[in-house]
Amino acid sequence: DENSGAEWDVFGRMPPNTPVYDRKELETRLATCIRQHEAPIYSGETSEDIEV
Repeated sequence: DENSGAEWDVFGRMPPNTPVYDRKELETRLATCIRQHEAPIYSGETSEDIEV
């Protein structure tokens, strides 16, 4: 069924209520995601060693 699952038509209209960010805001959000992916923050502690 072609209507099952989520498919994005990148050339079509955006869904309603989709936030639109300017370039600076988008770059800031992307940089934050990358930093958190490289060095995840657990419970607000900044120590590099995490006891398991």
